[in-house]
Amino acid sequence: MIAPFIPAMARRRSEPESDFPMDGGDASSSGTACLPRLVFLLLVGLLVSLLVVEVRNGLRHPSVRRMPAPKAGAALIFYQKGYASAREAWIFDEPQGSAGPPRVIQKVDCRPSNTLTGEIRWTADGQAVYAVGRTPLRRGVPQLRWLFEFEAGRLFVSTPDLALPGRTVFVEDSAALTARWRQHQGAGPVAATWYELGAQGPHLFSWQTTRWENALPE
Repeated sequence: MIAPFIPAMARRRSEPESDFPMDGGDASSSGTACLPRLVFLLLVGLLVSLLVVEVRNGLRHPSVRRMPAPKAGAALIFYQKGYASAREAWIFDEPQGSAGPPRVIQKVDCRPSNTLTGEIRWTADGQAVYAVGRTPLRRGVPQLRWLFEFEAGRLFVSTPDLALPGRTVFVEDSAALTARWRQHQGAGPVAATWYELGAQGPHLFSWQTTRWENALPE
């Protein structure tokens, strides 16, 4: 009676056994196949985002121009950017050196329609920088628009319109600004003229503008 069952038992033992359930194996294979596609899509999205940033950056054409200090003054940095019809120049110095954060001094509107700024100059003692209008001198005294003192870090302006957002400024009339200018021994070397401001210098990539952009008023 036992003999007829031996072939059947042998057949059962010879059948291959699966180590994993069929359903579970299909799900794992599907998830593994989707992973490379997801990574690819993320990389494409990142590249597109970087391209958009650089295209916008290219249209604004940011550039930096450094003006060495006169004998007793601080060097000035002109960070210029903006579309062709709306250029702007931000004036900085570096009180802590190139390793420290730059300090914004003032903004100059470089649009062709703006005729308020004629020159940016150091004072004769090198302890301040100021802007004058384009009107001719009267008795050797320029039309002062604003004046910034390096040591105190104070900005004096002729009108509240020249104030920077979130920054403390001191509004003074023409007589007070002229008196302060004379305390600094009057006119010093020219740092920039109106026709130079806003000019498109060597182009910077977006990652090269981070230091300057972070220092701008919000």
